[in-house]
Amino acid sequence: MRHIAFDLDDLLLPDPTEPRFATEPHRCAVLAWLLSAPRFRVGTRTLLEDLQRRGWRICVYTSSARDAIWIRLAFLTHGIWLSKVVNDAVHRSRLGQHASRTVKYPPAFDIDVLVDDSIAVAEQGRQFGFQVVQIDPSDDQWTARVLGEIGSS
Repeated sequence: MRHIAFDLDDLLLPDPTEPRFATEPHRCAVLAWLLSAPRFRVGTRTLLEDLQRRGWRICVYTSSARDAIWIRLAFLTHGIWLSKVVNDAVHRSRLGQHASRTVKYPPAFDIDVLVDDSIAVAEQGRQFGFQVVQIDPSDDQWTARVLGEIGSS
């Protein structure tokens, strides 16, 4: 199985002070309300379901300190099961003293592709040899870009 990871902030979750993309409703509104779960970028659920049908396992790789259980439950409010969650604590624990050298390092978690908005992460992907699909937060065609980039992998 192949693993694809998504960043959260400014990729799937809008910046609350300056949202640059529309969001979609939850599949499970009651659970979302109980968790104060965020709404995801339009197209997220359809893209992740399509990737799962194609055999990809969906992961989150975020540099935030959000709790992994909360992240899993937030995705469940959209009907998406996550295979892995890598947050800042997991990243630091796995990479130890090397954690400060990279913003993210997907190969350490058996992640084949990382989808992220960060230019720095994309640059580290080129430097350390891992695949990053960089998405601009204002890109309305972001789902097609993800599918196009992983189509050859």
